[in-house]
Amino acid sequence: MRVEKKGLLFLAIYVVGGVAVTAITSQFVSGIAWAAIIFGWFAVFAILQFFVVRCPHCGKSPFITPNGFSTPLAGKQCRHCHRDY
Repeated sequence: MRVEKKGLLFLAIYVVGGVAVTAITSQFVSGIAWAAIIFGWFAVFAILQFFVVRCPHCGKSPFITPNGFSTPLAGKQCRHCHRDY
């Protein structure tokens, strides 16, 4: 699977899954436990995408720019080695 599609897949699962987790947990859990579950979902998934989605050429994350900023989409070309995925 291409890096761009893998990044979009992660973003879609992150958003749709976040909505589903929020809807389900809001029915059964309340208060600080609910907030912890929601925060855990987003934190784990955000961290996981940095380790799973990598440039096949240089091995760096396509979501981190060379000057340290984070972007939500991978794009068609690596920001570090400037080669197509």
